[in-house]
Amino acid sequence: MKTIVLYTSKRGSTQKYAKWIAEELDCEAIAFSKDKLSIINDYDTVIYGGWVRGGGIVGLDIIRKNFKKLEGKKLIVFAVGLSIDNKDNYLQLRDLNFKSPLNLVPLFVCAGIFDPEKIKGFDKLIIGVLKKIIGSSNKRLPKGIDEDNEAQVRKSLAEGVDLIDRKYILPIIDAVKSI
Repeated sequence: MKTIVLYTSKRGSTQKYAKWIAEELDCEAIAFSKDKLSIINDYDTVIYGGWVRGGGIVGLDIIRKNFKKLEGKKLIVFAVGLSIDNKDNYLQLRDLNFKSPLNLVPLFVCAGIFDPEKIKGFDKLIIGVLKKIIGSSNKRLPKGIDEDNEAQVRKSLAEGVDLIDRKYILPIIDAVKSI
């Protein structure tokens, strides 16, 4: 079974996970873009990793639009972000990103890095909105953030956080090996 890991990474977290996965599976990890779709033909298993921005998995739209090219292949997706690791966040990520034809594709979530000094443009706007919501007196917290972990989220947004851990690739490796 020939496997490839494709990824879209902005600040390196997704790339790091992709390379770890490729290392464990003794396969190639390649930065993904629309012009690289043709390489999919040479593989039986395609693992796609994208970073989470505003609830969407960046690059997954290209996979969705070209799903026919994946017929007969095993597709696995992993998403890298800072959402709190809980069932609500996982279900929300699936609900937003895995509509047909992706509804049966396995999803794995890996924790990333947030460095407030490196955030610019639209990403800075999204983080600013999140900070306002969490800091408001009207405390209607976003889904997945409850009062128990609100202080941790606020601290992470202010100071940054590095949650990357090789343990997050273990379920992905197991899923590929069980094919």
